[in-house]
Amino acid sequence: HQHYQVKPQILTLAKSLGVGLPIGACLCTQGVADTFWTGAHGSTYGGNPLVSRVAHRFLQILTEEGLLERAAKQGVFLQQGLQKLAQSCDLVDHVRGLGLMAGIALKVESKPVMRALLEKGLIVNAVQEKALRLLPPLTVSEEEISEALFILEEVLKG
Repeated sequence: HQHYQVKPQILTLAKSLGVGLPIGACLCTQGVADTFWTGAHGSTYGGNPLVSRVAHRFLQILTEEGLLERAAKQGVFLQQGLQKLAQSCDLVDHVRGLGLMAGIALKVESKPVMRALLEKGLIVNAVQEKALRLLPPLTVSEEEISEALFILEEVLKG
Protein backbone atom coordinates (compact mmCIF):
# COMPACT_ATOMS: atom_id res chain seq x y z
CA HIS A 1 0.00 0.00 0.00
CA GLN A 2 2.92 2.34 0.63
CA HIS A 3 3.91 2.20 -3.04
CA TYR A 4 0.52 3.53 -4.10
CA GLN A 5 -0.10 6.17 -1.41
CA VAL A 6 -3.05 4.21 -0.05
CA LYS A 7 -3.81 4.31 3.67
CA PRO A 8 -5.86 1.22 4.53
CA GLN A 9 -8.22 1.21 7.48
CA ILE A 10 -7.56 -2.49 8.03
CA LEU A 11 -4.43 -4.42 7.09
CA THR A 12 -3.95 -8.14 7.65
CA LEU A 13 -0.57 -9.79 7.61
CA ALA A 14 1.01 -13.12 8.43
CA LYS A 15 3.49 -15.44 6.76
CA SER A 16 6.87 -13.73 7.29
CA LEU A 17 5.82 -12.06 10.55
CA GLY A 18 6.54 -15.26 12.50
CA VAL A 19 9.67 -16.10 10.50
CA GLY A 20 8.32 -19.56 9.76
CA LEU A 21 6.12 -19.93 12.85
CA PRO A 22 2.33 -19.53 12.54
CA ILE A 23 1.09 -16.05 13.42
CA GLY A 24 -1.27 -13.53 11.93
CA ALA A 25 -2.08 -9.93 12.73
CA CYS A 26 -4.87 -7.51 11.98
CA LEU A 27 -3.81 -3.87 12.08
CA CYS A 28 -6.37 -1.09 11.95
CA THR A 29 -6.94 2.59 12.46
CA GLN A 30 -8.18 3.83 15.82
CA GLY A 31 -11.62 4.46 14.31
CA VAL A 32 -11.93 0.81 13.32
CA ALA A 33 -10.40 -0.38 16.61
CA ASP A 34 -13.05 1.56 18.51
CA THR A 35 -15.73 -0.71 16.99
CA PHE A 36 -14.17 -3.87 18.48
CA TRP A 37 -14.76 -5.11 22.01
CA THR A 38 -13.04 -7.82 24.01
CA GLY A 39 -13.74 -11.15 22.37
CA ALA A 40 -15.22 -9.65 19.18
CA HIS A 41 -12.31 -10.75 17.05
CA GLY A 42 -10.19 -13.85 17.53
CA SER A 43 -7.56 -15.70 15.61
CA THR A 44 -6.14 -19.20 15.70
CA TYR A 45 -2.71 -17.67 15.13
CA GLY A 46 -2.99 -14.45 17.11
CA GLY A 47 -1.74 -14.38 20.67
CA ASN A 48 0.55 -17.32 21.31
CA PRO A 49 3.21 -15.81 23.65
CA LEU A 50 6.17 -17.64 22.08
CA VAL A 51 5.29 -16.76 18.51
CA SER A 52 4.40 -13.20 19.52
CA ARG A 53 7.88 -12.81 21.02
CA VAL A 54 9.46 -14.20 17.84
CA ALA A 55 7.45 -11.75 15.73
CA HIS A 56 8.48 -8.88 18.02
CA ARG A 57 12.15 -9.81 17.67
CA PHE A 58 11.81 -10.17 13.90
CA LEU A 59 10.35 -6.66 13.66
CA GLN A 60 13.26 -5.35 15.74
CA ILE A 61 15.78 -7.01 13.41
CA LEU A 62 13.89 -5.77 10.35
CA THR A 63 14.22 -2.22 11.65
CA GLU A 64 17.69 -2.37 13.21
CA GLU A 65 19.32 -3.95 10.18
CA GLY A 66 17.46 -1.80 7.64
CA LEU A 67 16.17 -4.86 5.79
CA LEU A 68 13.31 -3.00 4.07
CA GLU A 69 15.63 -0.32 2.72
CA ARG A 70 18.12 -2.99 1.66
CA ALA A 71 15.36 -5.01 -0.03
CA ALA A 72 14.19 -1.90 -1.91
CA LYS A 73 17.72 -1.37 -3.25
CA GLN A 74 18.09 -5.04 -4.19
CA GLY A 75 14.65 -4.92 -5.81
CA VAL A 76 15.77 -2.14 -8.15
CA PHE A 77 18.82 -4.22 -9.07
CA LEU A 78 16.65 -7.29 -9.74
CA GLN A 79 14.05 -5.40 -11.78
CA GLN A 80 16.74 -3.72 -13.92
CA GLY A 81 18.40 -7.08 -14.58
CA LEU A 82 15.09 -8.69 -15.53
CA GLN A 83 14.23 -5.81 -17.88
CA LYS A 84 17.60 -6.24 -19.58
CA LEU A 85 16.97 -9.98 -19.88
CA ALA A 86 13.51 -9.37 -21.36
CA GLN A 87 14.99 -7.12 -24.05
CA SER A 88 17.58 -9.69 -25.07
CA CYS A 89 15.62 -12.94 -24.84
CA ASP A 90 13.02 -14.02 -27.40
CA LEU A 91 11.28 -16.39 -24.96
CA VAL A 92 10.37 -13.55 -22.59
CA ASP A 93 7.20 -11.62 -23.38
CA HIS A 94 7.63 -9.12 -20.56
CA VAL A 95 8.53 -8.79 -16.91
CA ARG A 96 6.51 -7.19 -14.17
CA GLY A 97 6.80 -6.67 -10.48
CA LEU A 98 7.75 -4.37 -7.70
CA GLY A 99 10.89 -4.64 -5.65
CA LEU A 100 11.89 -8.22 -4.97
CA MET A 101 8.53 -9.60 -6.13
CA ALA A 102 8.90 -10.28 -9.84
CA GLY A 103 7.06 -12.08 -12.61
CA ILE A 104 8.40 -13.19 -15.96
CA ALA A 105 5.74 -13.64 -18.64
CA LEU A 106 7.00 -16.19 -21.14
CA LYS A 107 6.09 -17.01 -24.72
CA VAL A 108 6.48 -20.71 -23.85
CA GLU A 109 5.13 -22.97 -21.12
CA SER A 110 6.63 -22.18 -17.73
CA LYS A 111 6.86 -25.62 -16.08
CA PRO A 112 9.69 -26.98 -18.28
CA VAL A 113 11.57 -23.70 -17.77
CA MET A 114 10.99 -23.94 -14.01
CA ARG A 115 12.40 -27.49 -13.99
CA ALA A 116 15.45 -26.47 -16.02
CA LEU A 117 16.11 -23.58 -13.64
CA LEU A 118 15.77 -25.90 -10.64
CA GLU A 119 18.31 -28.30 -12.18
CA LYS A 120 20.76 -25.37 -12.23
CA GLY A 121 19.99 -24.45 -8.62
CA LEU A 122 17.51 -21.60 -9.05
CA ILE A 123 14.16 -22.02 -7.32
CA VAL A 124 11.27 -20.19 -9.01
CA ASN A 125 7.57 -20.91 -9.17
CA ALA A 126 5.53 -21.56 -12.33
CA VAL A 127 2.47 -19.61 -11.22
CA GLN A 128 0.65 -19.63 -14.55
CA GLU A 129 0.87 -21.60 -17.75
CA LYS A 130 3.35 -19.08 -19.16
CA ALA A 131 4.61 -17.16 -16.14
CA LEU A 132 7.33 -17.55 -13.55
CA ARG A 133 7.45 -15.85 -10.15
CA LEU A 134 10.64 -14.85 -8.39
CA LEU A 135 10.34 -14.03 -4.71
CA PRO A 136 13.78 -13.94 -3.08
CA PRO A 137 14.20 -13.25 0.64
CA LEU A 138 14.74 -9.74 2.00
CA THR A 139 18.31 -10.74 2.78
CA VAL A 140 19.25 -11.62 -0.81
CA SER A 141 22.61 -10.23 -1.89
CA GLU A 142 23.50 -8.51 -5.15
CA GLU A 143 25.80 -11.45 -5.90
CA GLU A 144 22.91 -13.90 -5.47
CA ILE A 145 20.69 -11.80 -7.73
CA SER A 146 23.46 -11.68 -10.34
CA GLU A 147 23.81 -15.45 -10.16
CA ALA A 148 20.04 -15.88 -10.55
CA LEU A 149 20.02 -13.55 -13.57
CA PHE A 150 22.91 -15.51 -15.09
CA ILE A 151 21.06 -18.82 -14.65
CA LEU A 152 17.84 -17.32 -16.06
CA GLU A 153 19.69 -16.06 -19.11
CA GLU A 154 21.50 -19.37 -19.57
CA VAL A 155 18.24 -21.36 -19.48
CA LEU A 156 16.08 -18.93 -21.45
CA LYS A 157 18.64 -18.41 -24.22
CA GLY A 158 19.49 -22.13 -24.33
